[in-house]
Amino acid sequence: MGRCGDALAVGERPRAIHGAGRIGKRAQVLVERAGFGRTEHFAPLRLEGEAAPGAIVPVAITGVIEDELAGELAR
Repeated sequence: MGRCGDALAVGERPRAIHGAGRIGKRAQVLVERAGFGRTEHFAPLRLEGEAAPGAIVPVAITGVIEDELAGELAR
């Protein structure tokens, strides 16, 4: 891996660590398309549950998948 690839790999670790710290918390998510949205801090999130694109929904963060948060619609 070249210098740029090394820098990208190093950048992924803090993002994953930050995401892990959000597990069990809630976020407001803007649904961009089925199964995907972004939190109020622009973090990408894989969404479990159905919500219309353009909707802002409460989400319980349940995990991290690769460099994205994972969550489900909160009640």
